[in-house]
Amino acid sequence: MWGMYGSFFPIVIRLLVGQIWTAVLMMQGGYFLSIFLRCVFGHHWHDLANTIPKSMGVTAQQLVGFILFAVVTAPFLALRPHQMRRLYTIKSFVLPPVAIGLFAWCIVQGRNANISAGHFKSIKPSPKGAALAWAMLSAINSCMGKTSSIAVNQTDLARYARTPNAPFLSQLISLPIGNTLCATLGIFATSSTQQAWGVTLWNPWDLCSEILDRHWNSGARAAIALASMAWMLSIFASCMGVDVFPFGVDVTALFPRWLNIRRGMYLCYAIGLVIFPWKILESSTTFLRFLGGYSIFLAPLVGIYITDYFVVRKGNLWATDLYKANKGAKYYYVSGVNWRNAVAFTTTVVFLVPGFAGQFGHEVGVGWERLYSLGWVMGCTISSVLYYGLAMIGDFCKEERGMQFEESYDRQGMFCEGVIEGLGVQCTEEKRTGTETGQKGVAEESKIKV
Repeated sequence: MWGMYGSFFPIVIRLLVGQIWTAVLMMQGGYFLSIFLRCVFGHHWHDLANTIPKSMGVTAQQLVGFILFAVVTAPFLALRPHQMRRLYTIKSFVLPPVAIGLFAWCIVQGRNANISAGHFKSIKPSPKGAALAWAMLSAINSCMGKTSSIAVNQTDLARYARTPNAPFLSQLISLPIGNTLCATLGIFATSSTQQAWGVTLWNPWDLCSEILDRHWNSGARAAIALASMAWMLSIFASCMGVDVFPFGVDVTALFPRWLNIRRGMYLCYAIGLVIFPWKILESSTTFLRFLGGYSIFLAPLVGIYITDYFVVRKGNLWATDLYKANKGAKYYYVSGVNWRNAVAFTTTVVFLVPGFAGQFGHEVGVGWERLYSLGWVMGCTISSVLYYGLAMIGDFCKEERGMQFEESYDRQGMFCEGVIEGLGVQCTEEKRTGTETGQKGVAEESKIKV
């Protein structure tokens, strides 16, 4: 809890990360749309005059694909949250066969390749010992950077679940397995094509383009066209749930008089068109810097949130007080800011910023670089410990610390089975969760509609 006005700070951080990721995903969708148009129109599309300088990092075809992807998908921003479920259901059935099929094809190409002795001489030796350990930690930091945006944004959709525990198992199983499996398939596919063709292709759109260059026939064009459509659907679904919708929620909190969630989503798309996302995707090094960079700001937020909710407050929040902005309100703190959060966050980031600067060529000590390689773990841990220590000063959350976990839900009289009473949730007085004695009633079985 950052306080009534202090909460604007983490909201702005989420906005910036969500906005940049939206633009990046729109650009990825544009890459695939450009490939799709090449499959359909052939050399008429591929041989279009490219008047954009090479230094820009994008071709005319890719830029047109980027704009067209935004135009084609923009009408679907009008989907309501409960309607997005169908989008993710379709994605879950369409993309896995495409990804596995593309992976299998790459493995076959590598198996049939004639590898010369010179090929192995050109491969750089793998790091060993301490160098390998720090390389692994840096890779973990980049992976956690990608996941951190999901960690802080997933609640915007998870709050529509029927029960508080409904999203838990699905995320616990799907996130680690899905991320690990996709990364493993990508590594093996890249290695196989590198053996077969002598080029390193990390991005699926680059791989699809290379396939068309080497196997220009009707079968390859049809297969890559279908694969591109599947990737575009997947990219848009991810963009909607993890970035665009949370952006709409956050910008509504900042400017409720002028913006609602839908307007905020369209604003996010509009800004995404003008921030040159292809520069982030121009090279793998730049992209990894991007992933690792913003994690030093999101990791402290996650550490503070976990400690605040599960350890300090024990899940006890007072819903009506969350909307009170007067000076005597429970969550107003000092001038609307919880100074404990601010101190824990700032102190943590100070330890990580020097290493972040070193990623862009600035001279910093090896110790700072090592600390940055531990960015996610250190950021989450330091902020968590600092916040807990500061929370123990004085009478902060004294009432909540003496309560059972989420006991406040029972006392407030507005929850049925942990779900706030409202549309689709009907409770009688006898079945309402919320007597003064804390006795938990049983809510009528109902289907929540948003």
